[in-house]
Amino acid sequence: MNTVKRQVGKCLYVPQMVDKVREMGVEQIARVEKQFPFLDQKLPSDKVSEGERDKRLKRIEAMATGLDNIFPWCPIPIGIGSILGFIPFIGGAMGSILSLYQTYGYSLFVNKVRHTTLAIATNVV
Repeated sequence: MNTVKRQVGKCLYVPQMVDKVREMGVEQIARVEKQFPFLDQKLPSDKVSEGERDKRLKRIEAMATGLDNIFPWCPIPIGIGSILGFIPFIGGAMGSILSLYQTYGYSLFVNKVRHTTLAIATNVV
């Protein structure tokens, strides 16, 4: 079976197609970076002490735990996000807002580049 796949791959010129698509992707990324130069800027960094940094990390972890599994003794993970999911429209919007707030807190904690934070936020929405 593998020899058949290999022969079909050779006939279709798959390695050449992959290289061509990869080059096109690199060109598209370069074009977008030129068109939107602000995407490479970092979020505002603030000098924080270790205590403040630990406090932020605990807040982010607490929010993640609350959204995913608020009752640790329950065999089924029930969190605020799943409870809000039972409310049509409003529950989904509230869950998205809480998740976006968590993403914002994470981005301030690690000081990620803006386009990485935007990619994470689009996955939430």
